[in-house]
Amino acid sequence: VEIRRQNWCNGATNDAFESVVQNCPRACNSNPVPAPVDSCSNNQDFEFSVWGPNDAKIVVGCDWILNKNVEIRRQNWCNGATNDAFESVVQNCPRACNSNPVPAPVDSCSNNQDFEFSVWGPNDAKIVVGCDWILNKNVEIRRQN
Repeated sequence: VEIRRQNWCNGATNDAFESVVQNCPRACNSNPVPAPVDSCSNNQDFEFSVWGPNDAKIVVGCDWILNKNVEIRRQNWCNGATNDAFESVVQNCPRACNSNPVPAPVDSCSNNQDFEFSVWGPNDAKIVVGCDWILNKNVEIRRQN
């Protein structure tokens, strides 16, 4: 499970360039990167730096994303940005980031059951899997390309 999370929950996309982590928050949220208690909460201890007035660097938390210019902040901070310790904003702020314009599940606590992505399977065959594949080695393969 951890190897799959490391390989697929850190910026990977499907053939339509839809984010795995955005569509599989429940499956991806236990990434080794420090994360919230559950996939429905922001990590209240997580902080990252932004440039404020007069070019001053200020430290903010997940709630900053929701305070003002929400869609612009989500576009700028929820697509691979990290803090100074290289901890992912989207992993630590799933509640604040989950309404990102990238196609996402119905709510921030569910995997998108229609989301598919391709992985290389046995005998170098390209196979199509869903979010559950990240969590379970024996999960059903949706189809083989």
